[in-house]
Amino acid sequence: MKKLSLFILLIAATFTSCSSDDDATTGGNSEADLLGTWELIELRENGVVEAVECPNNDTLEFFSNNEAIFTIYREGRLNELGEVFRVCVETPQPDTVIWSRNESIITFDFGGGDTEEGEITELSTSQLILKYTYEDEGTTFVDIEVYQRAEAN
Repeated sequence: MKKLSLFILLIAATFTSCSSDDDATTGGNSEADLLGTWELIELRENGVVEAVECPNNDTLEFFSNNEAIFTIYREGRLNELGEVFRVCVETPQPDTVIWSRNESIITFDFGGGDTEEGEITELSTSQLILKYTYEDEGTTFVDIEVYQRAEAN
């Protein structure tokens, strides 16, 4: 009887620990799932949520020909101490880049040898989370960009 109770408890634990959210993944979806327009809803720079509110959110649009367009409304600038701060831009200049994906790693090629590589930590039909890790003068920084799929007009 003790073995039967343990077996039933094990089965119950197995079923309750499974998630029914088949929509989310850690980068296992196809490239086709990236296609479309994504709107930046949160930016965490080294764990700190950016507090700049602009009338428009930055967007990232993926196309099937491996082009992507970044439209940045929150532009980074340097102050006199060399610290980055953000300002709102009314009429940004969209930046067209080439993107490629290898499993959970996405690479953006800005041309002229300038590339940026990030990790897709979540991709679902409604949310995309990109993680960028970089070093500056021996210090490692981690930026997280949280996007939601933009509604079609």
